[in-house]
Amino acid sequence: MHEKYAQIGIDLGKKRSGDYGESSVDYYLSQINEINQCLIIKGARLPLNQYHFQMDTLLLLPSCFIILETKHLTGTLLFDPDYQQLIQIKKEAEKIEISRQDPILQVKMQYNQLKRWLSHHHVEGYPGYCFVVITNQNAIVKALSNPALVQEYVVRNQALTFKLENVIANAQQSQSFSHSPQEISTLICDNHVPRDEDILKEFNISSTEIITGVACPNCSRLAMERLQRRWRCFHCSHVSKDAHIQALIDYSLLISSSSRSERCAGFYEFKAYILQGLS
Repeated sequence: MHEKYAQIGIDLGKKRSGDYGESSVDYYLSQINEINQCLIIKGARLPLNQYHFQMDTLLLLPSCFIILETKHLTGTLLFDPDYQQLIQIKKEAEKIEISRQDPILQVKMQYNQLKRWLSHHHVEGYPGYCFVVITNQNAIVKALSNPALVQEYVVRNQALTFKLENVIANAQQSQSFSHSPQEISTLICDNHVPRDEDILKEFNISSTEIITGVACPNCSRLAMERLQRRWRCFHCSHVSKDAHIQALIDYSLLISSSSRSERCAGFYEFKAYILQGLS
C-alpha cells in the first residue's frame, strides 16, 4: 500500500462529505413555492482580478440572488464571529477541538465578490442575500459570540425552505433590473472556470508511482490483457469490451486531459497503435 494512501482516503472522505452536504439541500430547495421562477447554479467558479471565487449554490430569482454555503460537519459547532472562527468539537476516542474558517465571513466574502463581479459585467441593482447551511442533522450549533449574527446567517437544512421563502417574500421586485435571471445565468455559465487540479502534485506523488494497466471491472485487479476487440483478466478470466473506459477516465484525472497515444499506451501497458482500435 502506498504511503499516501491513508492521507488520500481522509481527503476523499472530506470531499464526499462536502458533496453530500451540497446535494442534501436540493430537496429543501425543491419545496420553495417560487422554485419555478428560480435558477439554481452549483459550484460556479468565477474570475475576479487575478484570482477566482467559488460558490456552493447560487439561486437566481426575479427579485434577488441568494448564495448558500453548505457545511456538513460533525460534533458541536461553536460559531465565534467576533474572532472570525468556527470551533468544531469532535468526541471520538478523546475530545478534539478544531479551529476552522468562519463560514459566515466566508459566505459574506462570496457575496461581496459576486456583487463586484456583477458590477464589472454591468449588472446593476440586483439585491442579494447569503446564508450558511448546516446539513448534518446530528451537529449541535451554538454561538460563542454575537448570537444575533449567527441566527441571521446560519440555518439548518430542515429550516431552509421557510428561511428562503421569508427572504423572497420580503424581497419583492421593486425596480427594473438591468439583466434578467436568465441573462445573469448565461453570463455566469459562460465565465465559469473549472478548477484545474493536479492531484499528483497536490499529494507529491510522481507519475512513475502510479500502478498502470487496465483494471478488471469484475475483480478490480490489474492488468487485463488486450485481445481482439475485448479485454481478458489474467486473474478471474472475466472478458470485457469496454474495460478501458475507466482507465481513460483515470488517465485524464491523474495524468492529462489530452490522450496522446504514446503516453496513454504506457499508462495502459500496451502498444500505441492499439489505441486506434479502441473507439
